[in-house]
Amino acid sequence: MIYSPRKGMSAMTIGESIRYHRKRLGLTQLELAERIGVSVQAVSKWETNTGLPDITMAVPLARALGTTTDELLQFGQRRKMLEQQWMETLESTRDDPARMLEFSLEALKEFPWDWQFSYRAALDGVRVADGLQDPQMRYDALCRAAAHAQLAVEMDPEDRGSKWIRAEIRKRLKDEYGLPG
Repeated sequence: MIYSPRKGMSAMTIGESIRYHRKRLGLTQLELAERIGVSVQAVSKWETNTGLPDITMAVPLARALGTTTDELLQFGQRRKMLEQQWMETLESTRDDPARMLEFSLEALKEFPWDWQFSYRAALDGVRVADGLQDPQMRYDALCRAAAHAQLAVEMDPEDRGSKWIRAEIRKRLKDEYGLPG
């Protein structure tokens, strides 16, 4: 399921996305099938969600539908939906850093290249570590947060926030555990 801009925050299947873009262009299923070299039955199966196109069809399908693969699969919209959910979760669980960290880590599973979710995982990881009394657990949490901060910096070297949290975590590890900065 993917985000649908025409349905608000509800999910749209890949088949619905294909149908939406095909109809937007005024194409029949037969015309789309001919453009990409598949049977009309294949297009019908995709649009009724009884089958999925082979991954090798993603680019030709997007081109035939006059869109990008990201737009066809709604990746950008899914990212926006996660961003909104993150903000809502932040407002409702401001005092629960473990829940915020869990959300950021789940978002990173879907968007592992997203520096903002890595940055947030680092921030949330520090907040979790701040609440831990056990020195080993605190150390482990700070090390995980440091790894997320490092990824965020690598993905967006110009972001000052990511550099700041990385430096802050390194300082804490040095001050509290005697590790080199």
